[in-house]
Amino acid sequence: MNKNKVILRGLEVNTSIGIYDFEKSELQPLIISMEIEYLSGKEFTNDNIDDTLNYEKILDVIKKTCAQKHYNLLETLAEDLCNHILSLNGIDCIKLLIEKPNVLKSEKSGIIGVELVRHNK
Repeated sequence: MNKNKVILRGLEVNTSIGIYDFEKSELQPLIISMEIEYLSGKEFTNDNIDDTLNYEKILDVIKKTCAQKHYNLLETLAEDLCNHILSLNGIDCIKLLIEKPNVLKSEKSGIIGVELVRHNK
């Protein structure tokens, strides 16, 4: 069977995230990467955007979800992103990685992240 993927790497978004008071007072950068399996078995012989997944819809979901509210946990934001993206037509599976650089405002603390894999039911 043919498999199709959209791959997004290193999209930086600013969002309100974290459990500490100082994290709730300003937006923080997150780095989002994902692999989306879609339209399993489909071959793309027609050069028409209506016959595939419009990447703009994915970016729109990411921007809206990250802006909608404050998230305490990366896991909760990741789950919401997975659910919203899986609701798009033709999506079979998503593997999502969210990374948070400069953990706890320390430039030497590295990057923390979460990765979720979710399948459409």
